[in-house]
Amino acid sequence: MLKLEDAMKEKGVGVTELAERLGVNRQTVYYYIKQGDKNPLSQLQKIAYALGISVLDLIVEEKEEGVIICPNCGKRFKMEDSHIPQRENIRGKEYYQ
Repeated sequence: MLKLEDAMKEKGVGVTELAERLGVNRQTVYYYIKQGDKNPLSQLQKIAYALGISVLDLIVEEKEEGVIICPNCGKRFKMEDSHIPQRENIRGKEYYQ
């Protein structure tokens, strides 16, 4: 989840000012806000630089127990105990010692 609006409020930067810093129009900034975490990393880097913050400050990790997120597509996978093999049943267990 992207917290662009929160970062803008913390820095006291409005949509118009951020648009000027990025060299885009206001509608584009609204698009970035709407896109949320679907914005490409390169765009998040530009936004973070324009706000004077780290890219990590723009990203909010939602911690859910037993959920992993694919780094390529962003799809969420719920892991249940029944899907996790017992330690002794894992192939290559000699590497887990």
